[in-house]
Amino acid sequence: MAELNGRVSTAEQIKRIALVSDEWLPDSDVLTPTMKLKRRGVSSRYAGLIEQLYAGGGIPVE
Repeated sequence: MAELNGRVSTAEQIKRIALVSDEWLPDSDVLTPTMKLKRRGVSSRYAGLIEQLYAGGGIPVE
């Protein structure tokens, strides 16, 4: 992760991550039938987790 973060600016670097155990299926609230991400669906489904990441939760990236 450090190597990848070294290639981008500070604002673009990954600071914390969280893993979810949900399976994302095509044509669901998070993926289109052609496997493209639905940002609105991800934002609504994981709103609490996203808030925790911004508050300092999750796994810190070294």
